[in-house]
Amino acid sequence: MDYTEDDSNPYAAPIAMGIYHKLDSPLDITTSTIIRRIVSNHEAYQKRNEKKEASEKKYYDSKSFVNGE
Repeated sequence: MDYTEDDSNPYAAPIAMGIYHKLDSPLDITTSTIIRRIVSNHEAYQKRNEKKEASEKKYYDSKSFVNGE
């Protein structure tokens, strides 16, 4: 948003003082890149969780219980 032309400018004081400088971000972040990261992280989470579930199932399948009867 360009606050330099807005009437309800929260940066009015620094602009009036001449100390306001708009800085460009060195990062190229877009909605698409954020969505790609979310999907990628979710897929990694699912794979990690499936591996943990398989390990847990293997553990419980091989576990023998002592029966007090």
